[in-house]
Amino acid sequence: MDSGGRDEPGTQPASSDPPFSMDDAKFFFQSPLDKPVANPVGQAKHSTLSALRGDVDFCMGIDRSNGKPSPAARSRALWSGTITIMAGIDLLAKFYAGCDDTAPGKVGERFKTFVKNFLDGADEDADLLYQLRNSLMHSYSLSFRVSGCHVDLAFCQYPHLITPKHPDGKIVDLLILYREFEATIDKYHRAVESDVTLQAYFARMFLKYGSFFTYEPPPSTPAVES
Repeated sequence: MDSGGRDEPGTQPASSDPPFSMDDAKFFFQSPLDKPVANPVGQAKHSTLSALRGDVDFCMGIDRSNGKPSPAARSRALWSGTITIMAGIDLLAKFYAGCDDTAPGKVGERFKTFVKNFLDGADEDADLLYQLRNSLMHSYSLSFRVSGCHVDLAFCQYPHLITPKHPDGKIVDLLILYREFEATIDKYHRAVESDVTLQAYFARMFLKYGSFFTYEPPPSTPAVES
């Protein structure tokens, strides 16, 4: 795998790094169908990645049980779903690199390195996907061209994630992007389980980005009439 963008790849964990926990990894990579962990005071602990995946399913009208668009979905928010996938790649790229440096060029370097290593069919178009990310996240539009190439989006399962379009364009299929994103999660999960350096990087990023809490106060006790 290309180690570009990783924080001193191949080195042993730093003494200041928290220990890696297989339970934390299991929690982080859990299915969106799994319920959050509740505690007695009304807090619920959510996996950041699991919550993100659930939001993608909702926006794209995906039935999680089979990974296909649901006929019951009344509408779809494809732009929002695509933005959420891009945020998911950003999140996983931080974990893979073991850092969240926002210095100029670092975010793009991490994003493209992760795409080249884990997203099938996109290794030659990592820059295109990064520009798509930027355009949607910052302008909610497709106002960009990559090396003179115009980009369109589709949601109809083309044969490939990125398909050439005559004379100077490319089509990014969002349904394929969804499925490839789900596949990257499994690939990265397996890599973490077998690589001690990735485990150290995972533990480092999990402290900051692995989970969040929501709070729902317990229902009030109805007044008792005298």
